[in-house]
Amino acid sequence: EQLAYNGVCELYNSKSACKNTGLGKRLQADLFGKVSCRCALDLGFIEVDGNCYHEFMQGPCKAGEQIKRNGLDGWKCENTNCGQGRIRWSDGRCYQIEQSVGMCDGTNELHELKTEEYPMKTVKVRDNE
Repeated sequence: EQLAYNGVCELYNSKSACKNTGLGKRLQADLFGKVSCRCALDLGFIEVDGNCYHEFMQGPCKAGEQIKRNGLDGWKCENTNCGQGRIRWSDGRCYQIEQSVGMCDGTNELHELKTEEYPMKTVKVRDNE
């Protein structure tokens, strides 16, 4: 599907059409047909005061808290209860978060805390997708 945006036909959910509007935004139309760059909910982003934050990350919350979706358009900050530098992911487990540097800037690596029950694993979360 194509949308008219700034005098050009762009693909729905286009990342390139929104590249100068902020991290995590995609071109979308609302229920009334208004076309704009919005936080990509399907990629896990939550909009707060015009900025997009990835759910489960710190976002605008205090240290030791993470942003979580609260209803369709709402959000809330919750304690992670995982310790410093760690977040609780959607699977309920705590992960150590490390920002990647170099070729994949904007990527965070989540390292699961090793326990006897769960072996160590790494999950990559791209903030710039």
